[in-house]
Amino acid sequence: MSQFISHLAVNKRVSLSTQKRRAWRDHPSDTLLIQMIEKTVKKVLPGQPGTKKLMKKYGEQLVCLRYKYDSKRGHKLKTVELVIEEMPWHKSPRKIPANKNVFLTVAYGEIHLGRLVRHAG
Repeated sequence: MSQFISHLAVNKRVSLSTQKRRAWRDHPSDTLLIQMIEKTVKKVLPGQPGTKKLMKKYGEQLVCLRYKYDSKRGHKLKTVELVIEEMPWHKSPRKIPANKNVFLTVAYGEIHLGRLVRHAG
């Protein structure tokens, strides 16, 4: 496995230590290393040609089907994305996005507050 990681590090121009940290932090197995070298060529949605058997097997849980090709190893992978759990979610109306412009009025004499606003940009 270490030869495999060092080979990827040379090809991707990423340091070996960074490569190892990413692999062990995100996925302790070899799946992350496989995902780093493969290329997704085709994404098929449920109901399109090629998903008939998977629709029978997974039903409404099927989100999409992806075909991935690994030219180095000569493999074709078929991956499925499934819905495991669904629950209600509501966006918080009080949360302001980080990139939204907000207009403020700073009263005369609020020197400290004015400096804070200018410093924040």
